[in-house]
Amino acid sequence: MEWVILDNVKHRKAASKRLKRAFKIANIQAASSIPGHAIISEWIHELFAHFEPVIIREIANARSKISITFNGWGSKHEKLSVVRVVIHFINEYYENVTRLIGLPELPGHGKAGVGT
Repeated sequence: MEWVILDNVKHRKAASKRLKRAFKIANIQAASSIPGHAIISEWIHELFAHFEPVIIREIANARSKISITFNGWGSKHEKLSVVRVVIHFINEYYENVTRLIGLPELPGHGKAGVGT
């Protein structure tokens, strides 16, 4: 899951037949443990639900003002456009922190950056 999330791997690629085949070649038992696309999406939502209260507490204990940045992203192939919402602050241990707090889809954008 860490590989999928941190390297921005598409769920379909993480559940691809070729990846399963590579795992099967390396270890026949490992191939059966690769989940499908829908399961990967479900796991990511479960991780979000798990970490959301932790991040809320972290924000509540911030030692600095909180800055918010926005960044648009789109995929013409997937016909998807989203806005990344990121916060930046100093935490209770005086460490610089950056957290993704939202990734809403832009409705009405059939192609990246182009309204439909």
